[in-house]
Amino acid sequence: MKWYPGMTLKAAVDEWVVGDLFQVRDPLTLAALDQYEGSTEYRRELTTAVLEGGERVQCWVYEYIGPVTEERRIVSGDWRMQ
Repeated sequence: MKWYPGMTLKAAVDEWVVGDLFQVRDPLTLAALDQYEGSTEYRRELTTAVLEGGERVQCWVYEYIGPVTEERRIVSGDWRMQ
């Protein structure tokens, strides 16, 4: 987006977003994250993550729901490598 990354779930099957996966054990943590991330820009969505070994796990992500322009796309999927 500006100084922070955002992702959409509308990408093609062969497009990836690199990220970190955390296990949240306390439901209050999700509520706090929703308050922090949830806004007019992001919403929490259930999706599937593919781990390095190929294992697939369901997880929550915060999807950017604002307008997206092609010139802002991070082709590698890794915000740190742009």
